[in-house]
Amino acid sequence: MPTPAETRPAPGWGTALAAVVAVTLWRAVELAASPLNLSFDEAQYWSWALEPAWGYFSKPPLVAWAIAATTALFGDGEWAIRLGSPLAHAGTGLAIFALARRIADGRAALIALVLFLTLPGVTVSAMLISTDPFLMCAWGWALVALHAALAAHDEGRPAVAAWCGLGLAIGVGMLAKYAMVAFVGGMAVATLWVPRWRRVWLRPGPWIALGVAAAAFAPNVLWNAANHFVSFHHTQANANLGDSGFHPGNGLAFFGAQFGVFGPIPFAALLLLAWGALRRPAADDTRFLAAFVLPILAVMTVEGFLSRANANWSAPAYVAGSVWVACALWPRRQVWLKAAVALHLAAALAMLNFDAIAQAVGVELTAKTDPVKRVRGWDRLGAAVGQAIAGDVAAGAVLAFDERKTLTPMLYYLPQPQPPLAKWNPDGEIDDHYDLTADLKGYVGREVVLATRRGDISAIAPAFEGPVRGPVAVTVPIHQDYAVRLNLYRMGRFKGYPASER
Repeated sequence: MPTPAETRPAPGWGTALAAVVAVTLWRAVELAASPLNLSFDEAQYWSWALEPAWGYFSKPPLVAWAIAATTALFGDGEWAIRLGSPLAHAGTGLAIFALARRIADGRAALIALVLFLTLPGVTVSAMLISTDPFLMCAWGWALVALHAALAAHDEGRPAVAAWCGLGLAIGVGMLAKYAMVAFVGGMAVATLWVPRWRRVWLRPGPWIALGVAAAAFAPNVLWNAANHFVSFHHTQANANLGDSGFHPGNGLAFFGAQFGVFGPIPFAALLLLAWGALRRPAADDTRFLAAFVLPILAVMTVEGFLSRANANWSAPAYVAGSVWVACALWPRRQVWLKAAVALHLAAALAMLNFDAIAQAVGVELTAKTDPVKRVRGWDRLGAAVGQAIAGDVAAGAVLAFDERKTLTPMLYYLPQPQPPLAKWNPDGEIDDHYDLTADLKGYVGREVVLATRRGDISAIAPAFEGPVRGPVAVTVPIHQDYAVRLNLYRMGRFKGYPASER
């Protein structure tokens, strides 16, 4: 006899939209109330958004475009800069709901949506601006389009719209993060793993999709061609595949971190499901989902053991992974899904209210107990640096930095009027966006104030007409044992980099 829950109408799109809106509004409120400053990467993306382009040194352009859109609507506050992340995750959640409805029913689809939105990794990701949310959103809708196209193939129906939608999603994903190329690999695995889908490559559909994807991505390729392919070279260097050797600590750290990213219960369930899918024949939809989970986890784990892999590099796997776990466990093992969501919500509340909880239980935060210490105090440091160099700004001096990690926060937090900000780059190598766009070599003959964390600048001083004055130490205490600080040196006029450095 059906249970009362089974006799109720299956949740539809109205319920899914309500859940997404509720979670997204909650996250927007949390963003507005957050005391945390922008990280140096977030500040960098904001600075890119000031000059929208088809590409940037280390990333394709979508993250900057998103920031340009949200700040145009809501201003340049930290919460508005970050708002694109929860909005993109909302889009991914809706894609997961759409995909799960194709594979299972409305109840499983809703639990897949809720599971994804509450994942620990998604909670963290939604509170900062990065490329991952936009990649995952494009990935999710690419899965929906591909599943629809393959279903049409099974029925002998044309599916030009689905194939074009797939290509558009892949192209947009490539404009978010180059890791989207892995989707094509997953598509190949899925279509080869399911015998009746193998002949799809003999039809126009997949090639239409790849053509649309190439057209959408082409402007970024052209931008790279005009800029010595800096983004592609950076991505290749970031993978660090040339680092030969075996690093068991890195590999185990990456694998262990996945229990935190996907949650301990879902990740354990995913491992069991993967073991079952590989040991015995699996349903076609299971193979479809597994094709977009297992290769990514396998490749990233191997890379972790051979060099290093950041925990978030596996993020696209958990789009299909959320659907796989939810559909496999619902309804017979729904208690585990409910336990996972409850655990994730408790973890989210703890993470989002970390300072208040620490204060309530009487824990004094220190450098060791504060995991977000590096995004505190930059607003006060910017104000203090601005006050210290006010006279130099009035006199037309350039403020130079010797590392990106201090330059980009000052781009955002240094008060107006700002002096020209430049990057010390004596070897001429292009290691970041500001080596490309703000090299100090463009300011020969100008007075320079150097902002650095160094205590010894003897290697830098010969490039200037001294005498060097300083340092003036600008320090902002965060905890009793931790502070953010910069040393300011008035260097005199910049003569140009020594020839031996170039």
